[in-house]
Amino acid sequence: TGEAQYIRETSLPSDRTWFETPSLPQGTYRVWVRPSGATGKFSAWSPARDFIVDILAPSAPTVTGPVGTGSSNVVTTLSPIFQWTAADRAVRYDLWVSNFTTGQGQIIRQSNLETLSYTASLLPQGQYKAWVRGINSANEAGVWSSAYSFVIDEPVPGTTQLTSPVVPTSGIINTAMPRLAWGAVAGAATYQLRIDNLTTSTAQVVLVTGLTSAEYTLTRDQRLGENRYSAMVRAVNQSGEFGAWSTALQFRVDVPTPVTPSLLAPTGTSSDRTPLFRWTHQPAGYRYEIFIRDLGRNVSTTLSVDTFQISSDGTEASVSLPDASALPAGNFRCWIRAFNATGESSLWSTAVDFVLT
Repeated sequence: TGEAQYIRETSLPSDRTWFETPSLPQGTYRVWVRPSGATGKFSAWSPARDFIVDILAPSAPTVTGPVGTGSSNVVTTLSPIFQWTAADRAVRYDLWVSNFTTGQGQIIRQSNLETLSYTASLLPQGQYKAWVRGINSANEAGVWSSAYSFVIDEPVPGTTQLTSPVVPTSGIINTAMPRLAWGAVAGAATYQLRIDNLTTSTAQVVLVTGLTSAEYTLTRDQRLGENRYSAMVRAVNQSGEFGAWSTALQFRVDVPTPVTPSLLAPTGTSSDRTPLFRWTHQPAGYRYEIFIRDLGRNVSTTLSVDTFQISSDGTEASVSLPDASALPAGNFRCWIRAFNATGESSLWSTAVDFVLT
């Protein structure tokens, strides 16, 4: 490198005739030494002596993994662990993995590994070969190891069974948005859920994919009509392979006629022009209508309530009048009625009067 005084030691003990250098990079060096007397005065330098530091390349490591069950070369995980033996003089390692099924070379290339293992992340199924080599402190690479061959073959997921909804002997459930649950499957990455309408012979009226938990509750947009249905679920592994469909769970939806609710608020006199409406709630109450009559102006407003808050015990529901529908000061009378998920309505409730100032 041409660097002068790469090492300079001026206080070596007089009874020592040697000096152990720190680790030196590869290269050609020239060294001199000179003694000093009791007064600290140095004599002339010794004749120069040249030497060369040439670090040997690492020896060849041996790839020992990934390993499957019973030391086979077939692994069932998409995130296999590559392992190899230590190479002499190696300070880091270079790993090369090729997919021989797809022809993709260097699907993995990690050239700065400082340990004797590496965990891959979600490799596709197929046949692979892996090589590794050591790199010494001079950044010189040793020879590649022998090729290590292995196969990734992820198992097809097993079959599960639906455990919910629990269908009575009558075969009837009383909700249009049932919660469906099933047993978890080992090795499943996601699940698919399908519901067929047996009454109309329509397949997959509901198809939900990519479920990561073993349960699903139908949404408002997926609510079922009063028909006969068949539900099935199947597991999907990380490679996208499907397990078999579960045994079909058949049921008929018969949603009860909604119970007429009772208005609990507002009552009395208030200065709040966007009052809170609160009423009794039953499970069949899917949505509500609130009819508000301005007694002084003979003006009526119908508020359609599709979203509302339900109390912790499930017996009451409430909604605040939106700002855009704020009421003027005056005397009011209101009624409420419930609708179930099929659109069937209850009777109107008993009227409740209130005053806004």
